Amino acid sequence: MKKLLFLLCVTVLVFSFHPIYAVGTATKSGIEKREEVKANVTTRLKEKVTKEIDRRVASLTKLIKKINAVKRLTSDQKSTMVGQVQTEITNLTSLKTKINGDTDIATLRTDVQSIVKSYRIYVLYIPKMTIIANADKILNLIEGEMATLTTKLQMRIDEAKSNGHDVVILTDLMNQRKVKLDDATTQANNAIAKVIVLTPDGWPGNKTELQAARDMLKTARKDINDGQKLANQVREQLKAVKITAAPTP
Repeated sequence: MKKLLFLLCVTVLVFSFHPIYAVGTATKSGIEKREEVKANVTTRLKEKVTKEIDRRVASLTKLIKKINAVKRLTSDQKSTMVGQVQTEITNLTSLKTKINGDTDIATLRTDVQSIVKSYRIYVLYIPKMTIIANADKILNLIEGEMATLTTKLQMRIDEAKSNGHDVVILTDLMNQRKVKLDDATTQANNAIAKVIVLTPDGWPGNKTELQAARDMLKTARKDINDGQKLANQVREQLKAVKITAAPTP
């Protein structure tokens, strides 16, 4: 009887400890799996962020070259803009180092979000510089090829007048052309002035300023096209009085 009771006690003990052992093993395995998943997510996130930061730094480096190539900016303006861009590069480089050292997933996600929230490269710096560069091209065109064409056309008009031809219509067309080109110059200069003062701190409020500057450049391009059409009309009028027109630039 005693032997039977002893066997029953042993059986009860064995079965009572077995579930505890099983639960302990399952819990430990679950923690390990979660840690493994967390490590994989962290690694992939850091790799992705590193590429994004490197891409932004490369874009900013190209931006510095564009800034230095713009003729319409003074030395002080170029220095200020280059300094701003260089600060962004430094901040991004520091952020990259911090992210690579992050061990807490919550901290890592916060740092990742700051790339978009704090560093307005694609929404401000590049659009801003694109506007300035395009305005610079417009002004160079007006002061270069368009001015040369104006001079040549005026020489033909003066020749026609000296030969006794009526140049009232030609003069009126040239005056209209001058108005168009003057307005294009004003629009391009205003576009530069509009965006050159914009900083990331003002985003997204200064988004409207960027759009306003784009609209100015759109008007400037239309003015140039209209000015060219007027030049073509002058050529046709000069042909009518048998005066050689200036070639198309």
